[in-house]
Amino acid sequence: MTEETTVFTPADEFIINDLETLKVLADPLRLNIIEYLITPSTVKDVAEKINKPPTKLYYHFNLLEKHNLIKMVFTRIVSGIVEKHYVASAHVYRIAHGLLAPGNVDFEEHLEVTFSGLYGDTVNDLRESIRAGVIDISENAPNYRRMKIFQGKVY
Repeated sequence: MTEETTVFTPADEFIINDLETLKVLADPLRLNIIEYLITPSTVKDVAEKINKPPTKLYYHFNLLEKHNLIKMVFTRIVSGIVEKHYVASAHVYRIAHGLLAPGNVDFEEHLEVTFSGLYGDTVNDLRESIRAGVIDISENAPNYRRMKIFQGKVY
């Protein structure tokens, strides 16, 4: 077994300056991948943690790496197969102030990309819960089945 190592320390902050990188990061699955890359991990390691086949993740890992959101830190050869280990490129990802500014020409598109990615799963979960009857939105719904929104939080 041989190993090729790159010394890499994640940045404290990664500033997103363009819409393409924002689109890549705003995807819920890719955000989930990054959450598991606090320590060096392979695609297979992450796939097991999020209960997805590794073949469904390679595309996402490649996009994240292409946009410098993750970094390959070392490789190992295991049984003749190159095993790549990745880590998040920063501890915090921040959107540049001007990218979501109301005066920006593409403001609406940038906002839509950001919020649909970040909150898309929540909206889908709420929609499915309503369809399945777990949440009852009728006027006469029992208190324990109602959806309540209070100070920006959904209960």
